[in-house]
Amino acid sequence: MSTTARRAGADGFHESEPRDAHLLARSVLEASPDTLQSLLRAMPADSAGERPVKDEWSGLEVMRHLLGVEELLRQRVEAIVTGNGGPIARLDIPKQPTQPSLPVALAAWSDRRQQNLAWLAGLDLEQRQRTGVLPQLGPISADEQVCEWAYHDLEHLRQLMAVLEHRLHPGMGPFRAVYRRPFEGEESPKP
Repeated sequence: MSTTARRAGADGFHESEPRDAHLLARSVLEASPDTLQSLLRAMPADSAGERPVKDEWSGLEVMRHLLGVEELLRQRVEAIVTGNGGPIARLDIPKQPTQPSLPVALAAWSDRRQQNLAWLAGLDLEQRQRTGVLPQLGPISADEQVCEWAYHDLEHLRQLMAVLEHRLHPGMGPFRAVYRRPFEGEESPKP
């Protein structure tokens, strides 16, 4: 049976999904620092602050965003775990007193991520199943917020990969016709 069929509910796969999703989310959160570091190391240092196109973020902007969001998401999970199941106050991304360079932002984010992973590992199942209410989305459990946290990482890793693809595309010769250049129009047909 295909993964798609199992996810659709055939053979009870859905019933174990929350547990599996939590383990997958934790794995993604643990892997993100190495992946992020590798992608940023591949990015030319002199162009890390350049946007690939006007409305897309540069590698440096992505990193600064991740640094701010790392604190916000920890605070949100803490509010769910320690709350009474009611509304969660709106949290804003903390403002950085200065705009850190790419290496400084990456180091600060990596340190904070390690602290957050240690804290998350200390949560028991009952704590992870507690819920709070996000005014804009409704009820959410701590586990669901951790899954969103991991998904958020993946969205920005994908964004960084697209920035690198955008820079590589002009150098691919005739293969430019096979691949869509990120941030530009619809996907080219694959042969």
